[in-house]
Amino acid sequence: MKWLIVFGPLLELAITAGVAKFWADDFKEIAPIIILQFLLYTFLITPILLWGFFFR
Repeated sequence: MKWLIVFGPLLELAITAGVAKFWADDFKEIAPIIILQFLLYTFLITPILLWGFFFR
């Protein structure tokens, strides 16, 4: 789980950058990218918070 603390933000940035690069023409607005970032942040940060809460 410690790897997620270090690489979670990098994964979020890499996935968002990939989506923005390859599918930017499909998104006419920025709202889908913001929603994607929110979902990625939620799914990458929640395990870290739960791990810290239950095992520390």
